[in-house]
Amino acid sequence: MTEVGGQQGGVDARRLVLSEALLDAIPDFVYVYNTRSKEYVHSNAELKTFLGYGMEAVAHLSESEFAAAVAHPDEVEIHLENIRHQRRLQPGDSIIRRLRLRRADGKYRWFNHTVRGFSFDEEGPTELVGTLHDVTSMVETAARLQESERRFRQLFDRSPTGVAVIDDSGIIGEANQALCELLGRTHQEVVGSSYDSFVHPEERADVRRRREAMKGSNEVVGGAQRRFLHADGSVRHVRVPITRVAENGRFITIVSFDDVTAQLEAQRLLEHAAMHDSLTGLPNRRLLSDRLEQALARCRRAEHAVALLFLDLDRVKQVNDTLGHDVGDQLLVVMAQRLVSAVRAEDTAARIGGDEFVIVCETVRDADEVTALADRVLEAISQPVVWGEHVVTLTASIGIATSFTGETAADEMLRAADMAMYEAKTAGRARFVLAALSESDAPR
Repeated sequence: MTEVGGQQGGVDARRLVLSEALLDAIPDFVYVYNTRSKEYVHSNAELKTFLGYGMEAVAHLSESEFAAAVAHPDEVEIHLENIRHQRRLQPGDSIIRRLRLRRADGKYRWFNHTVRGFSFDEEGPTELVGTLHDVTSMVETAARLQESERRFRQLFDRSPTGVAVIDDSGIIGEANQALCELLGRTHQEVVGSSYDSFVHPEERADVRRRREAMKGSNEVVGGAQRRFLHADGSVRHVRVPITRVAENGRFITIVSFDDVTAQLEAQRLLEHAAMHDSLTGLPNRRLLSDRLEQALARCRRAEHAVALLFLDLDRVKQVNDTLGHDVGDQLLVVMAQRLVSAVRAEDTAARIGGDEFVIVCETVRDADEVTALADRVLEAISQPVVWGEHVVTLTASIGIATSFTGETAADEMLRAADMAMYEAKTAGRARFVLAALSESDAPR
């Protein structure tokens, strides 16, 4: 029996030595605290590493003194409540708190503090086992991530440009207010909806093709300019640069929505102004020349002629002198509208300056068709215009040049029709005159 007892005692001693060695090897601070004597009956050697001072520096302090000396000023009461909570622990219970402790150099570090009851009597725990695990790096990293997330959220929410986060199935996971306003819809209507549902129907197939090409890859196929449907039925023209991001083992697409509708409209208006008369809205000389060149080019490839009517309104100066230039300008607008109504849909009626207009007629079959058009124009122009107490009646002089082969140069046709127009004026106005054809441009 003595031998067995001796062996058992040796085993217990060995286990104690091994336990202390294991405690000392743990990188966390581990201690055993006696709640009755208020003493640290054991601790490993890590407190000095953690806080810059050993147990001897704090062992003599009361619990309230310890809290005041070591805890962060904002957490002293929490620390004291934690101590009170420890006194109420039951077997198997534990407390885990995250708190800040002051180092010897005055700086604070974050720790996970775990306390568990070790031995108990009828009044509660008599000994507590506690550990301190330094989580400062983790807390600081989380704080940086949180700050980064906060800044991203601010940029996302306050961006004047629409932004959306879209998964690879095309569902919008997040959308900012700017995007909702661009689409004319509420946040609830946008988030959770299919991105494709807001795209113009003519472009949805291309959207799906591009999305399939991007799946499973962080390669950006490229942005595009898309048309989106506003809730009021209008169309918004939007540039949509995209960025692919890996998130939790999957890829998402961040799409920006740069509304260029106003820019395109301004560009369209500028281009229209460059090619159209500001008073009547008809094509100007520049656009007329382009249309005539194209008509002649097609004429060279097809069995049809091109006719050019050069029209000058008669006696407009008298209207300006008697009723004023404002009335004269409004009269020009009326005459322009009548020209458009008189010609065919495929013809081009242009104002090239003052009271001069030009009509380009493509796909003309014969001279009779041209003269019939000229008669319609003369009839439309000669209808009286009632202006307040005044009745204004205008006439027009028209010169006509026709190319049957397309070989006649555009400027040559204009000159020939201009000369024929002056012949019509000389002959008494309110009529048309056909320009003589060159031998090379006779009917085929």
